[in-house]
Amino acid sequence: KRSTVYWIPTQYTPDPDCALPDSLEFPKSHETTLKPLFEEFSDLFTPPNANNTTLTTSHKIELVEERIINQRPYPLSPEKKKILCDQVTEMLSTGIIEPATSEYSSPPVIIERLGKKPRFCVDFRKLNSITRTETSTLPRISDVLKSLGDATIFTLLDLKSGYWQVPMHPDSKKYTAFTTPDGATYQFNVLPFGLKNAPA
Repeated sequence: KRSTVYWIPTQYTPDPDCALPDSLEFPKSHETTLKPLFEEFSDLFTPPNANNTTLTTSHKIELVEERIINQRPYPLSPEKKKILCDQVTEMLSTGIIEPATSEYSSPPVIIERLGKKPRFCVDFRKLNSITRTETSTLPRISDVLKSLGDATIFTLLDLKSGYWQVPMHPDSKKYTAFTTPDGATYQFNVLPFGLKNAPA
């Protein structure tokens, strides 16, 4: 008889005493201004693979019809099963996903990328077909440029795994559930790639 064992790792808690990365460099002209600021907020720097999400919003899924979407996992080669297992373990360890008992389930897929690490994704197409569409308007580029005014310091930020910076609404986590080939079911705590209303 097959039994599924779930591993629930300890959640990461940022260390208030964590220091700035040793490799961090500042332009000489602004070092006296920027370095103290970065040191004051050094608790915002987290180790690799740590999962911190925004507190300003969460992603909620609203359905246009109450229909259960429950699909079997797609067949995967032994190599892709190994990749899937490794990435599921990694996502569990950082709190990206958690064990679930949801009645919803979409099939996971492994996307090969030339010269890059294979990407774990979930085929949410059937879920998306019954998801209400959200609309939003982007600001005009000209208005954004005007808002810069007389600014002299410009910062470029690239959010690592940007989707995972947005938490899922507690009521919507069940819709993101997926089942692995060994029969274990998980759901996302953060916004997964592939949902209908996720940013493009």
